[in-house]
Amino acid sequence: MKRKTLLSIATSMMIATSLSAQVDCTPANWKFDTMQKGSAQGLFIKEAAAIGGNFQKQTLEDGRQGFRYADNLQGGFAVAHWTGEADCGYNDLTEQQKADFQAFYDAFQIADGGDLGNVLIYQGNSSTETDNRAVKNTVGMSSPGVYVVTQKDLQTGTYKVTIPVRMIVNADLATAKMNTYLGTSWWDGVPLAGSGQSGYANFTLESIPDFNQYWTSYSFEVEVTNNSDPKYDFTPVLIKLGLDWNAANGTILIFDDFKIEKVSAPTLGGQLKVDAVDWDDTPAGGTSIGNVEKKDNIIVFTNTNGIVVVDATEKIEVYNATGMLVASKLPNNAATTIEVSEKGIYLVKTGNTTRKIIL
Repeated sequence: MKRKTLLSIATSMMIATSLSAQVDCTPANWKFDTMQKGSAQGLFIKEAAAIGGNFQKQTLEDGRQGFRYADNLQGGFAVAHWTGEADCGYNDLTEQQKADFQAFYDAFQIADGGDLGNVLIYQGNSSTETDNRAVKNTVGMSSPGVYVVTQKDLQTGTYKVTIPVRMIVNADLATAKMNTYLGTSWWDGVPLAGSGQSGYANFTLESIPDFNQYWTSYSFEVEVTNNSDPKYDFTPVLIKLGLDWNAANGTILIFDDFKIEKVSAPTLGGQLKVDAVDWDDTPAGGTSIGNVEKKDNIIVFTNTNGIVVVDATEKIEVYNATGMLVASKLPNNAATTIEVSEKGIYLVKTGNTTRKIIL
């Protein structure tokens, strides 16, 4: 295996996976491992990415128009950024707007992700971190988006989508967010499968403050109900990742291969599933921002009473896998015990030290 996932329920998850009969139908353009390292221009659709989500239009048989997000209609990516003119297409941009757009487009790279294989990496123009795999954007972005496009021929049924991401956030920023919306090529809303809702699914992929070295894997399920109507035929499912200012400008974003699998029935209960995962994207030679924890004299382990921290001298904070503070305590002995009621993955912080622990 090229990586491992640290989950306390790993065995039960493997059983559930076999029962739900997942069939991998990931588009080729979602698999960075198969792509040549360097500029990601071959991956993105430039002409389709105008601004404000108003993309190159496709004329349908009856004269209506829908949005065409992939030239080969078999999966891909498009990028967009907002200039304040909602109905302005790419060809109507000023020369300066086109130059700004080009800088955003050029910043995406396919790079060596070490044990993960190739990854997709982007660095905002205000990011203060250093990673020589990244090409830093030369301009500030106001409200850019990355549109992830499924292949044309998804059959009706339920699909599980997985997006693994690592957000390396500037120290002076609290967090970075990617606001996610699901739609079709007609931009009709797509809800999460099993949620009982209608309209657009809307959720956030968010960095975990103070834990830049960790990857997070987001999974959700959608249902394709009709791809025979021409207006849905281009893109049965479209994923819009809208980057907030921090994500677009003050971070290094790293994505591993996206994945889509057909499942026999929804298993996530209409919820976004968030997993902290133990992955290392450091390439051979260690020429990037490593995600290996700093070594020091502080020891963290678990016992029947909870989480034990040895030799801490500053306040101890415990966060769950979604970044929520669940407990804090001042060290009261050489070994301080913090009671935690639920099993799972936790991030323990004291001073400049962080540790990941499974309870």
